[in-house]
Amino acid sequence: MLPASGQSVNISRLPGVFIILYIVFFVLVASAIVNLPVSRPESILILLLIMFYAQFIFRKSLLKIHSRAIKKIVFTELGWCYLQQKNGAVAKADILADSIVTEYLVILNLKLKSDRKKYFSIFQFESLLLTSSMMGAQQFRQLKSYLRISHFS
Repeated sequence: MLPASGQSVNISRLPGVFIILYIVFFVLVASAIVNLPVSRPESILILLLIMFYAQFIFRKSLLKIHSRAIKKIVFTELGWCYLQQKNGAVAKADILADSIVTEYLVILNLKLKSDRKKYFSIFQFESLLLTSSMMGAQQFRQLKSYLRISHFS
């Protein structure tokens, strides 16, 4: 159960334009790997590893249909936040200083503090790309203002 205080953000999946750009990016990476000056079996192995990684990231980060996809963030005044996954797991995370807040997107770099890191994410760090189409223009504007005032001022 997440706390009721602090700025709260519900995250939905990204719009189709971002998904198309993401797919085009990995097609370009795949074509570059095929043209590397290495043997065919090595390039196929590299290509398969990158495609497996791309599928994992695609399902988790872009489509937001993965059970471990983050569906809600609750920020606190103490410089950290709570993350809730679609499967109900909750973790505490620090907001890192290299996070980016721009007019059209927010890139949050988070370091998990929870004891349940191994159940929440396979990595200790999480990066989230947030846009206004993922949460509504008004809520996105409030999020940017909140982050600029509380964490990046």
